[in-house]
Amino acid sequence: MLAPPTERMKADFFIELDRIRRPAREDKFEPWVAVGDSECTEILLKKYEERVIVAVTDFRKLAEIYRAANMPRQRRKLVSEFRKFLERPSMAIEDIDVPGATFAKEVKEIQRSARRLLTQLESIDIEAIASDANLVSTLNKIHKLLGKRLEAGLLVGVRDAAEEEYSD
Repeated sequence: MLAPPTERMKADFFIELDRIRRPAREDKFEPWVAVGDSECTEILLKKYEERVIVAVTDFRKLAEIYRAANMPRQRRKLVSEFRKFLERPSMAIEDIDVPGATFAKEVKEIQRSARRLLTQLESIDIEAIASDANLVSTLNKIHKLLGKRLEAGLLVGVRDAAEEEYSD
């Protein structure tokens, strides 16, 4: 930022970089701390300059992966993958493989859709729902699937918590 205007990195780079830099520093994220803040910034700048990171907005993807990897098993995998990402100059954000954490966009879309559906269902007259057999059938399918998914998710959360407790 202190370079002459013709050589200066655009502020957008630093604004978007802060999406991952700030939480990594605040959380004392092990790979970030081990390498050091300045060095991590230099590594990411070099990846950007060499077009491994194509657009500054790609840091949003990295931040989404970071935020989504909040279960203990995912967190361990994220630490491993992020170390590789920092060590390997040609490794792109898309190459970071943390199962479950790469679906952050889908999660956001599900959240938006679920909120919209909830609002619609709260405001609609129950007789209007009951009078449409197709709607009742669809809502029943959603109900059953949600029950299964929530139960499976709760079981995974309990299992991961137990594994974390056992490993300490």
